[in-house]
Amino acid sequence: MRFTIFGSTGFIGRNLKEYLINQGHEVITPNRDDIEHISNDEDLGHVIYAIGMTGDFRTRLNDTVESQVSVFNKLLGNIKYQSVLYLSSTRVYSGLDNDSLVNEETSLKITPSLDAVYNGSKILGESLCMGIDNPYVRAVRLSNVYGADQSLETFLGSVLSDAVKNGEVTIQGSQHSCKDYISINDVLPIIENIALHGQHKIYNLGSGINTTHRVIADCLTKQGYKVNFKPEGFISKFPKIGIDRIRQEFNFKPSSITEDIDILIKNIKKDNKNDKSKPSPRP
Repeated sequence: MRFTIFGSTGFIGRNLKEYLINQGHEVITPNRDDIEHISNDEDLGHVIYAIGMTGDFRTRLNDTVESQVSVFNKLLGNIKYQSVLYLSSTRVYSGLDNDSLVNEETSLKITPSLDAVYNGSKILGESLCMGIDNPYVRAVRLSNVYGADQSLETFLGSVLSDAVKNGEVTIQGSQHSCKDYISINDVLPIIENIALHGQHKIYNLGSGINTTHRVIADCLTKQGYKVNFKPEGFISKFPKIGIDRIRQEFNFKPSSITEDIDILIKNIKKDNKNDKSKPSPRP
């Protein structure tokens, strides 16, 4: 099968590229600048749109809208494909009751704010998919994806990196803050399956479990790190993500972030050791 990944240099994109190649697929990875020059006579096969922003979106609002809506809109009108899968985010649920259980049919709510630029642009990207009368144009709402080479712009990436580097870390948010975390190793085969066999237009892809900052801190403490919480840190909570659709359709069984933290720490230590072993650039 042929896959075309837009956004292949990002965390998810580069891991997806490697995974699909290992599965025996042909993988094409155009640059963003190539989009306007792609011939609509060339069949791109199964298109994965992984272009988007991470934790720095609040300081790059124009780039956020451009990458998550404008470029995708241009792409849809220019290409020939077997399927399209837009990588969205479970952040689209952030305007809802924090104690609620949300699924793909839940009505969304947006209140104007900095965060709404990110959330709203993802919803608009999804809406472009929903507006196309083609069952093979889909969207998947990804939860907080973690893995060996995750971005330091993310909460988990920054906390683990600081803990390994300094032996301790201060978490700015409240211990009661919580998120849904999903392993990149779980994400990759599900993206492949949705692109090839998905029966619905939209999917949630998370663990279905909200993990508190306190639990993350306890895992780090067991590893020998000192964890502090900023006094009166802000509380950030998200609704519980319902994943019945992918459980039933793909027999999905997510990994546990608490069981994977020690692996993530080992990878960070390995990366740090490799960086130190590299020769310094000549002046």
